[in-house]
Amino acid sequence: MALDPNTYGQVAESALEDQIERLERLPPAEMAEEFALVYHDYAREGECGGVDIGAGGDPGALTPGFISDNTPETVTRLANALCDYWETFTTPGVAEVLNTVVSVTPDASAQRGPMEQAIRDYAQSGSARDGWRGWYEATEAVVNQIPFTVVEMDGDGNTQTFVRLVL
Repeated sequence: MALDPNTYGQVAESALEDQIERLERLPPAEMAEEFALVYHDYAREGECGGVDIGAGGDPGALTPGFISDNTPETVTRLANALCDYWETFTTPGVAEVLNTVVSVTPDASAQRGPMEQAIRDYAQSGSARDGWRGWYEATEAVVNQIPFTVVEMDGDGNTQTFVRLVL
C-alpha cells in the first residue's frame, strides 16, 4: 500500500463539512486533533523499507500545526509540525537486505523549507480548488524526500546502513 491522497482528502473534507454543519462547533484545538488523526491514518499507509510505518507516528506532533490563526506563521508552524511528525517514525520494520533492523533514524530537518514552500505554493496556486486531496499531494511530494537511515544487521553481527524514502 502507498500513500493515498484521494481517500484521505475525502476524509478530511468530510471532517470539515461535519464541523460546518454542527450546531455547536468544535473548538479549534479539537478540530486540529481531528485533522491530525486523519493525517496520521493517511501517513500510516506509506511504505519505507525497514521501517514499520504502520506502528509509528505521533499525531500529537501534528496537532499544533493544524491550528490556524490566519497569520504567516501558520504555514511555518504546519510545515514544522509535518516534519516533526515524520521524525517520530522510528519503529524498526522488516529487514530488506540483512536479517534484522537495528535502528531507524528519520531526518526531516532539510525538508522544513521545502515543506513550507510546498504549502505556500499550493495555497497561492489555483490548486486550492483541489481541496484536501491536492494539499495531501503537495505535501506528499516533500515527504517522499525525507531520508530514513536504516541500520540492518546480519546473523554475524555485521551491520550495514541504508537510506530509504517513504513511498
